[in-house]
Amino acid sequence: MLFFPLPGTYAVVEIDVERTLQILDDPVANAAGAKIKTTKAIVYLDMILQLPFPDDETFKYMAYLIGPGLRPEHPELCITPDMCIPIYPNTQHPVEDREALKSEPPFPFDHCYHWFGPDMWLDLRIVNGGRDYSLGTHTILPPDQHVKMVGVQGRDIWRSICVQKERDDLTGTSAVPLVASESTQESQPPRTRSPSPARSISTSGTEPFKQDPVPSMSAAGSDCDGECEEHEQCGCYGGVSGECYSVSVSEDDGEDAPRFSVHPSSGGSCRSTQSLNELDIFGLDGDDQDDLLPIVKISLDLGAHLEGEDVPDPMAFMRQRDELVK
Repeated sequence: MLFFPLPGTYAVVEIDVERTLQILDDPVANAAGAKIKTTKAIVYLDMILQLPFPDDETFKYMAYLIGPGLRPEHPELCITPDMCIPIYPNTQHPVEDREALKSEPPFPFDHCYHWFGPDMWLDLRIVNGGRDYSLGTHTILPPDQHVKMVGVQGRDIWRSICVQKERDDLTGTSAVPLVASESTQESQPPRTRSPSPARSISTSGTEPFKQDPVPSMSAAGSDCDGECEEHEQCGCYGGVSGECYSVSVSEDDGEDAPRFSVHPSSGGSCRSTQSLNELDIFGLDGDDQDDLLPIVKISLDLGAHLEGEDVPDPMAFMRQRDELVK
C-alpha cells in the first residue's frame, strides 16, 4: 500500500478551508474562511518536505503550478510569460527549441504548461486519509523529464536574475559574471547541480546571491520582509506570497559557466512527530508554522476529475490561498 502521493505526480487540488482552520479553533477565522469560494488547480508535487510515516496526520509538499497557457508576466521579478515549459501533447512555446515535457501517461489536456518562478511555488498539506495512492489512474513526470524541466527552469531563473541586476544597477560579484545580453547568456548556459531544488542552503563551495527584498504578501505565520534575521542568515532573495528563493553558485575547473542551483528557502527549526525526522538526517526540514499551511483536497485522476471542465486558472487558487493565510 502506498499511503502518500509520490513526488513527481500531477494532482488536482482544492483548498479545504474548514480543515485548514480547524486547529485555530477561532470563530472569527472560521467566519472569514466561510466566505472564501474555493476553486480547483492542477499542481505538480515536486518534493515531499517531511519524511512520511503511516501515522502522520498530514503530508507536506512543495508544489509547482500548472497553467492553461503561458504564465502571467511579473515585471517586479523580471519574469516574462515565456518562462514556462509545455507539457505534451502541447508543443507551443515562444522559444522554438523548447521541447515539451512528456508525462506518463500523456497529459490529458493539450494546452498546459509548467509555470516557473518563485511566485509559482507553494507549500501545501495533504490529509492522511488511509488511501492507497498506488491504485487508480495517475499521471507522473518520469525522472529524465524532471531533470530536463529543472534545467530549463534554472536557465529561466538565471535570466530573470541577470535582468534584475541590470535594472537595479547592482554591482557584479566575484562569484558570478553579470550577463550583458540574452544572447551572451544563452551561449553560456549554467547547469543545475541536482535534478530537484534543495530546501536547505549549500554550505560549501557556494556563495548566495543577495538583493533588495521584493515586497511580499505574507503567508501563514510568516513575518519575513526580507530584512529579518532569519533571511539575513539564509541569504535568500525575498519572494512573493511568502515564498523566498536563493541561488547558490560555484566555479568548477575547466568550465566556462558557473554551476548553480535555484531553490526556495525555508527557515526555522527542524521538527517532526518522529524522532528520525527530528534529526533531519535527510534535510527535510519543518517548523512550527507547518500546521498553518493550507490543507487541500486531492485527486490524482486529472482527466476524470476535470471532465467537461476547462483547465482552471491556478492564480485564482493562489488568491484563495493568500486570502486564507493572511
